Amino acid sequence: MTSNVSTSNITPFGERQRLATKAEEERGPAVSEGPRDIVTSARVAPKDFATVAKEARAVLDQGLAKLGKPMSGHITGKEWDDVISSLDRRSLYAIYSNEGGRFSRYEQMYAEATMAHQEGTAMGHYDGLFQRDHAAGGLRGIRFLDGVSAEEKTSLRWAAIRAGTQHDYEAWSRDSGKVPEKTDGKDHPLVKILRSGLERRLALRDPTKRLEDMPEYQQAKQLAEQQRTQLHSVVDRVA
Repeated sequence: MTSNVSTSNITPFGERQRLATKAEEERGPAVSEGPRDIVTSARVAPKDFATVAKEARAVLDQGLAKLGKPMSGHITGKEWDDVISSLDRRSLYAIYSNEGGRFSRYEQMYAEATMAHQEGTAMGHYDGLFQRDHAAGGLRGIRFLDGVSAEEKTSLRWAAIRAGTQHDYEAWSRDSGKVPEKTDGKDHPLVKILRSGLERRLALRDPTKRLEDMPEYQQAKQLAEQQRTQLHSVVDRVA
């Protein structure tokens, strides 16, 4: 049965994607983990991120050569899926974030589209789960987002989507008479700041206001730069 969900205070999935894209356009990356988590994530990473990007570049070059056409907006979804079939989420983020300046605008756009599809799949948008139980879909989405790489968690794109999904999951749970489960990612500092900004925007009930208009957005950008520097320092020491 479909959940009886009140949508008056819900952030639409498309809006979360818009917020994430807008945030990342400014390339103000951020980490939503504490220092200890950053160290742990960096230590367990099997390869440094520069190597991940280099290998992703090689995979794209090989796949496009086999395809017999250059990367452009005319590449079909099926063709792109064939090219990237061996790449994991961390590699996709390397392409999307243009690590090392190795990737074209179209490659970044297609990588983000794949990442967004993975997020939608995790939430059950394509198998009917989300339609049957919004809260369950939201929780699955949260768990997926919390499982991405340390590098991806330094992006405002990730933090904006993570904050919006947490907000919606809790609202869906309450509307269906359930107590929301505790999730680790909700306490990531950048997520907390952006969620506060999101709630401020929703409380205004002004459709002309955007998350980036809220004072919390600027706070998040400042924290993002600090956390980015910290992560890079940790990775250098571990390497």
